[in-house]
Amino acid sequence: MVDDLLQEMIDPTPPRTDISRWRRLGATAAIFALAGIGVTSLTTNALFTDRETTAGDLLTGTVDLSLGSFSFTMPQGGMAPGDVVVQPIQVDNTGSLALRYAVSFLATRTTSPTPDPTNSAGTGVPGTGDLRSALTLSVFHVTDATGCTATTPVPTDPTVAGTQQGLVVSDYTPILGSPEVGPQTGDSEILGGGTNTQTLCVRLAMDPASTNDFQNTAANVSLRFDAEQVVNNTASPTSTP
Repeated sequence: MVDDLLQEMIDPTPPRTDISRWRRLGATAAIFALAGIGVTSLTTNALFTDRETTAGDLLTGTVDLSLGSFSFTMPQGGMAPGDVVVQPIQVDNTGSLALRYAVSFLATRTTSPTPDPTNSAGTGVPGTGDLRSALTLSVFHVTDATGCTATTPVPTDPTVAGTQQGLVVSDYTPILGSPEVGPQTGDSEILGGGTNTQTLCVRLAMDPASTNDFQNTAANVSLRFDAEQVVNNTASPTSTP
């Protein structure tokens, strides 16, 4: 009994309020510990970042073919069997890209604007012949306009010249090169990026064996130039003069 009293004096039992206080302190410490873990976790997942943006313009090139004036000068009184008329035509590439082009023709039958009342029939009525069938058309490269004359020989090389005898066709028909996509025999190339020029000679000859059926007749000849880019358009043929 005495021993129990002495033990109680030396190590008294803490009041219940102290026990609750220690429990609260322990819980608070645990909360702070968890909070510390959360902050550490957030700090670990944060990253320094940066972002830059750049841009560049995309520009396309141009294929732009232009032609000089074109009109035949007829002999006084009109063409006669065996006559030849020529006309140089300037071909320019005013675009930024090198191009290749082909030439096609279309001839149409027309009525003579100046009927001759003294023709073989004596009536001024046009002949029954189709003038287109009596014509031969040639288109070929020359160095400049001075090289396009009635006596200039027509080259036989198909890469620089084309000839069609008889012009009765129903649609545009290739005569120098081909409008088909890609390089074709006779296609002509002109560099881009400036005023780059070529000169063609257009030659029309009337069959010297033409009969009176072709008196007082007429025809119209049109030329069409089809151009396409050279770059990324398969292999290029040898450039023409």
